[in-house]
Amino acid sequence: MTGLNPYKITLIMKKHYALFPLVVLLISCNKNSDEPEFSLTQATQTGANTLSFRADGRVFQPYGRRCFGYGGGPCIEEPLNVYYNSKRGQFQITAFLTTKKRDEHFSLDCDSLFKIGVLVAQPPRSYYSFGLGYSVDNLGYGTAVPTQKFVEITRLDTIAHIISGTFSGNLKGLLQGATTQKQAVDVTEGRFDVRYTK
Repeated sequence: MTGLNPYKITLIMKKHYALFPLVVLLISCNKNSDEPEFSLTQATQTGANTLSFRADGRVFQPYGRRCFGYGGGPCIEEPLNVYYNSKRGQFQITAFLTTKKRDEHFSLDCDSLFKIGVLVAQPPRSYYSFGLGYSVDNLGYGTAVPTQKFVEITRLDTIAHIISGTFSGNLKGLLQGATTQKQAVDVTEGRFDVRYTK
């Protein structure tokens, strides 16, 4: 039985080890590219159709598509949606962020938006009662304190159909007692600059 030449073995090992850093680099690139990175949008008032905020420090920005049901259910392609009825003052923003590792939803509701300024929570009067809502991994959080400042409208333009503003708030867990849910989520640095259609 003839043995392998030690010199050839050394060359083979050197060739394989020379490729090792490249393999590590490719694996690192794939890990980084699996999940997109999000950053806060500018607090503009131009109708840029943007929204972002931090939820316990992690940035939320509308992204992805959301599908319902199994095996080809309907999908929502637009991750940011806006509704405003200027006669009734009903205003709603809904947004979602869907990636392989994140499943989050946001809503801002107001039933009395007629002018710029600070909005405070009111007792519910309709489906569009005032409040912020946020869910992550099917665990919901919402506003509960009726006098705390949550939203400031900085532009309300019914001619150009633009609504802009900022928001923040401490959102309480809606499933109190759930062992997998935190008691609250801090929403900070929120800003939106959206257009609506009639």
